[in-house]
Amino acid sequence: MRVKIDDEIWTVQDAVLLGVCLHGPNTVVINPLQNDKKRLDTVIHEMVHATRPKMCEENVSRVAAACSAVLWKDGWRRRARARRKEM
Repeated sequence: MRVKIDDEIWTVQDAVLLGVCLHGPNTVVINPLQNDKKRLDTVIHEMVHATRPKMCEENVSRVAAACSAVLWKDGWRRRARARRKEM
């Protein structure tokens, strides 16, 4: 999937590790085998890295955990892949 972050196009793709943010090619890699709740946290975590590359890992984790907990409690869930649209 492709997303726009701070006026730059980023690619989000699946991979074996939990997640990683690559600034050179503007790519976020996410493990597709995580359960939906963990995947939400990982996606937010990597998006924080994308938008705040100098933030320390501890703070990135705190922000991601807080955001994902609130979004999960509010009912946000992953849609089926077939229904997602790309930019």
